[in-house]
Amino acid sequence: MADAIEQNSLKRSFMKNNLITAGLLLMAVLTGCTFTTTVLKQPSFTVSTDSLGMQLNKLVQCENFNLNGAEITTNGQKETVLEIDVINGNNIPQEDEAMYALAKKIAVQVKEDMADTNAYNSYKVLFVTQTVHGITTKRIERGQVFKNEALKTSSQPARVV
Repeated sequence: MADAIEQNSLKRSFMKNNLITAGLLLMAVLTGCTFTTTVLKQPSFTVSTDSLGMQLNKLVQCENFNLNGAEITTNGQKETVLEIDVINGNNIPQEDEAMYALAKKIAVQVKEDMADTNAYNSYKVLFVTQTVHGITTKRIERGQVFKNEALKTSSQPARVV
């Protein structure tokens, strides 16, 4: 009888330890997961999209510009990004510094024409080479991401330090 009680006690202790271990593993897995949601956030401009397109075409000639805004939430942290795609642009610089300078000019121009210049935390300018073969589209992207604060528009005074 004493042996049966001791075995039951050992079984309960073993089960309790397994439950604790399983609970700790579950907590480790859940805290290690990243949860991300993306919601479209359409940009609003002070000028017509045709006017914006003409202004951007002065900086770079291309087939078209695509502007897509998004609000990305990762583990409760929100970030808003406006992606500016320059599709099949002509004379896009191959050197990184020149490409960076052109991308920044494009981002500043778009920001200047925004109804709310603080609507997005960052601006992502992508130079996209796109080819279509039947139902297949191939995209090659090069670009740069700029934080909103790094883009000084002509309507913003220079910050004196």
